[in-house]
Amino acid sequence: MINISGLSKRYFEITALDNVALNIPSGEIFGLVGSNGAGKTTLMRCVMALVRPDAGQINVGEFNALIDSTAVKSLIGYVAENPELYDYLTGLEYLYFVGRLYGMSRQLIRQQAEFLCKAFNLSQSTNQLVAEYSHGMRKKLAIIAAFMPKPPVLLLDEPTNGLDPESVYFLKQYLKNASRDGTTIVFSSHMLDTVEKICHRIGIIKQGRIIACDKVKKLVGQSKSLEEVFINAVNVDGKL
Repeated sequence: MINISGLSKRYFEITALDNVALNIPSGEIFGLVGSNGAGKTTLMRCVMALVRPDAGQINVGEFNALIDSTAVKSLIGYVAENPELYDYLTGLEYLYFVGRLYGMSRQLIRQQAEFLCKAFNLSQSTNQLVAEYSHGMRKKLAIIAAFMPKPPVLLLDEPTNGLDPESVYFLKQYLKNASRDGTTIVFSSHMLDTVEKICHRIGIIKQGRIIACDKVKKLVGQSKSLEEVFINAVNVDGKL
């Protein structure tokens, strides 16, 4: 579903991505882990066609992200680490706005919004202005907006940040079910125990390069945990 080859991106003197190649098939939950500044967010934003790479190719389904960015965006639900929302819409107005962008009917938006807001314990706040939302509430709203149209691809950048335990549990169950239904998911997080539990494969990125990529069991191998593998791989003396 997502095919990336030779992907490179520089910001002045900083190399954000260095010849990245990935193939993520339909129905896979792919974990992307790395230290701060390793290139995780830039990689996701390139796939989402929000950042144009200096070199390489990105295909999402049958579309080339560098040529047909509008079509690619229509296939993806994206949750940024710090979501940029419209502060002076209510939560419900924002969901209707996003749903209509994806071509959803008002009835379907209402059904999906009601279900997801209840699941994420946001139902009592949908008539508040987004400007009044806490960080956790904003993250929940961004996740709900990404999930509502049931896109074939989900890109999730630190989606558990700010969520309460109940919401994290529902998020994990939702992603597992979506994966079984064929949704392709890229899950970037510093919560390595969560990545280890829900992802089929994991890629470790360091200084813009994928330095390890394999199925969870093969990657962890004889190690005690993904955390141990990650620390050894990036050699950061125990600091994430």
